[in-house]
Parts: sequence; C-alpha cells; structure tokens
Amino acid sequence: MNTSHYIARIHSDLLSLGQLGGPEMIAITERLLPAMSPILQQRLVEQITLLVAEHNQLAGAIVLELRMTPDELQLVTPQLAPTTTEPIGELDARFALRLPTDLKERIDQLAGAEGISANTWMIRTLSTAATNPSPTQHGHFRIGSTMRGRGKS
Repeated sequence: MNTSHYIARIHSDLLSLGQLGGPEMIAITERLLPAMSPILQQRLVEQITLLVAEHNQLAGAIVLELRMTPDELQLVTPQLAPTTTEPIGELDARFALRLPTDLKERIDQLAGAEGISANTWMIRTLSTAATNPSPTQHGHFRIGSTMRGRGKS
C-alpha cells in the first residue's frame, strides 16, 4: 500500500472542503496540509497495526506482520520454522503458569484442532518461539509500538 497516494487523496478532500469557506479558509487549509501529512501517516499506520494485532489474536495459525518502508506498507505472512509434534528433550522440568481463562480455552481449542494435548501444543509453540529470533531483533515494526517523529515521503 502506497501511503503517499492515500495522504494525497485526503489532502484533495480537505482542500475541497476548505473551498466551502472562501479564500481565507482555502489559505488556512493550504498552510495546514503540509503539517498534517506526518500525522495522517502515523494515524494510518496505527490503525493498520491495530487491525493486524486483532487479526493475529483471532486467526490462530495465520499470522500477519506489518512491514514498512518510507512510503510503503506491506502485510506479509512471516515464514515460520517447520513444527514438530515430538517433545524436545526430556520432559522433566515443571513451570507453573497462570493464564486468563479465555487464553486457556483458546489454547485448548488450538490443540484439540490439531489432535494433540494442550501441554504438547504449548511445548511446541514455546520451543518455536524460543528458537526463532524475534522480528524486533531485525528492525521490523513491532505490533503495539508507536512511531513518533516527522518525516517526508
């Protein structure tokens, strides 16, 4: 998605609205638009980030990642390492974990859909997360983060 195209369309819409108020309103609108561009772009990124986070929370296995360049937003499905249902190493350590009820139910659903126990599902999921580097270690945008500042596209 080209963000400058989106911002240019909003500029055009605001200029059209400014014309309703006469020459003074047009002048004010023209002065405000350059300052509004970074703000509009930030709000667009925030909303798409929330949409991606909501999708990832509800989708289960199909995870999306938001990647950004100065003028482009891309939704991608990151390549995950192949998973295995076999336990990794000896299962001799215990870990007490408190979960919200709705998360526990979701884990039970996901495990049941794969025909494995919740314990096996959690071991596999934690093992995958522990062996694959976090996207934030490679400079990718992190869901829930807010970018601040000014920039030109």
